[in-house]
Amino acid sequence: MRDVMNARFYRRLSVALSLSVLVVCAAHAGATTPPVDPRVETVLHAGLPIGELHVTDVAGILVVRGIATSQKTVRDVNELAASLGYTRVANLIRVREVPDDSALARIAERRLATTRALDGCRLTVDANRGVLNLTGTVVYDGQKQLARQVLSNIDGVRGVVADLHRQ
Repeated sequence: MRDVMNARFYRRLSVALSLSVLVVCAAHAGATTPPVDPRVETVLHAGLPIGELHVTDVAGILVVRGIATSQKTVRDVNELAASLGYTRVANLIRVREVPDDSALARIAERRLATTRALDGCRLTVDANRGVLNLTGTVVYDGQKQLARQVLSNIDGVRGVVADLHRQ
């Protein structure tokens, strides 16, 4: 008798679960994505020099996220938002200034020259938009990785390209 009751219980449970899955699937099938505000599309496709750009409208507030290389770009976003009728803007754009390449190269050469574990190496550094190009010769293979690491720890360095050879 107990086995029959357990079988009925599990049969009813499986039917109830199946029906709930069908209801959830039907609800999702009828769901549509909310329309995107055309003003948001205008900001997205304005051609602003912003990396990782994300734009949303939350209750009439324009929320803008991304990475720019100047404060002027941030001001341009605010002006564009005002011209589109937004009175409130959450401008969360981070500014990463493009470093002065000559100053960056000098700092890099100084750091390499003062790293005692790199004594005996002949290294030259050139910078282009924050990327350091390291060329030269090293005494030991381990110095290649050390030189890259020393340079990558300098503020403002966006990357290190190394062409190092052993003497």
